[in-house]
Amino acid sequence: MVELHLMITDEATGQPVEATISVDGQVIARNVAEFKVRLPGHLTDRPVTVTVEAPGYEKWEVEARWNINHSRGFRAPVKLKKLEPQA
Repeated sequence: MVELHLMITDEATGQPVEATISVDGQVIARNVAEFKVRLPGHLTDRPVTVTVEAPGYEKWEVEARWNINHSRGFRAPVKLKKLEPQA
């Protein structure tokens, strides 16, 4: 197992932002600014896509692959960028 730890903030202000977190398109958490979860083995033997979405912000996405023998965790500061206002 590998631990996933995300800390979600506004890129400009550094303030926490509540967001929805998905792994391979499946929502695993809603309305969280910090999140930890242990990913089961079947998700660590292949690349997985981690997505963070919050209203008013650009989507953040990363594809990760862990080596079970060498990886213990994935810790990521997620800095969300505000969407530009529509004219």
